[in-house]
Amino acid sequence: MNRTCALLIWLLWIGMFADFAIARDSSRKFQKAVVVTVQEREPNMPRRRNPSDAPVARGEKDYDISMRVNCSVYVGRYESETDDLPVGFAVGQSLDVSPGKHVLYVKVPGSRDTRMALIRRYAAADDRCAPR
Repeated sequence: MNRTCALLIWLLWIGMFADFAIARDSSRKFQKAVVVTVQEREPNMPRRRNPSDAPVARGEKDYDISMRVNCSVYVGRYESETDDLPVGFAVGQSLDVSPGKHVLYVKVPGSRDTRMALIRRYAAADDRCAPR
């Protein structure tokens, strides 16, 4: 009886968590953005996901990617586990972006959705965006 009850509670908890994760993901509003610049950076020390005294592994790179959405430019930090940068992050490419307070969610074609740290946000210097 106790095992059955514990299993039922566990399944209900998993179900609630899955519903919450799906609802949270579907509530994001994505906008069209265009990649403006891509700058390679040396990875931060200590390493971002697993802070330790271990040196940064070869091939791990960070990239600051500027994306323009209407009259705003968002700079996100892409952390690569390899030397490769997804093709969708090429200058001039169009992407779907959902800016948050401290993060950017980016739908990269041919890859899973990417969560990036939002480094900077600023107004685009363009005649179309200047107040009239």
